[in-house]
Amino acid sequence: MDKEQLKINIEKLKKVATYLKQTDKIDDKITEIVQVMIKIIDQSLIYDNSLVFTMNSELKKTSRVLDLDISRVRDETLSINQVHETLFLIKTIIALLLTKFNIFNFYIYSEVKASLFFYINLSLKEKLYDSRNTFFGINEPEYHLQNQIFKTIYSTFDKLTYINHYLVQRYDLEKVNDDVNYRFINDFVKLSIPLFKNKAAELRFIDYIRKLYKSSAFHYIRKLRNNLEHSFTNPGSQYNIAIEIELVFILVARTLFEIISDFKTDDKIYSLINKKVAK
Repeated sequence: MDKEQLKINIEKLKKVATYLKQTDKIDDKITEIVQVMIKIIDQSLIYDNSLVFTMNSELKKTSRVLDLDISRVRDETLSINQVHETLFLIKTIIALLLTKFNIFNFYIYSEVKASLFFYINLSLKEKLYDSRNTFFGINEPEYHLQNQIFKTIYSTFDKLTYINHYLVQRYDLEKVNDDVNYRFINDFVKLSIPLFKNKAAELRFIDYIRKLYKSSAFHYIRKLRNNLEHSFTNPGSQYNIAIEIELVFILVARTLFEIISDFKTDDKIYSLINKKVAK
């Protein structure tokens, strides 16, 4: 990803955001926009590490050093402002798709949607969740508020996994082992087998998980979450992880897009459960 491609993406994202703000139609155009967003997220954050390389370089300036080796990229002159504008626009478009157009309509994931809506509404009221220009010390409430919302959004990966575990176990959709400490990357697919549209959809999701796990973006948020939970924080430094909050939200949403694409519809999942209950 170079500066010119980033500029092109920013202009494209601005047009999409403007369209979504101005329209109330729920039609094929919304489906097309979801596909456009999948492509931009994958090209910018999953297949390419330029944006994450820049983010990690900035994070180090605040004495927050992650145990993560991100390979050097062709264009290291990407400005953090360009990176932030890109992520903010992607986050804005996702927020509109989720709230205004209700594209993620799964009853079983109602709590996941409510949690993400909480963050979206919070970020509309409080600038600290999107502004990266003000830094906070460990004794300021903003420091803890940012950390908490980051960890809450990151926990969505676990929440999705354990909702599926509950579902397949409760309704005997799949044999599960209660002694396993389930993890999203390792276990989400096998806990989702009864929910996939077909075998091709299952294979698409397996491929998505594979490329997500190979990405620097996923390991960046994973390492940051571990750092916030377990590492020493310098009391003399100041911090701001607004841009990382946007990144973890985007990666969670990208996973929701894949669920929309590959899972049975909400009605068909409900019918599947009803058949088990009726037996």
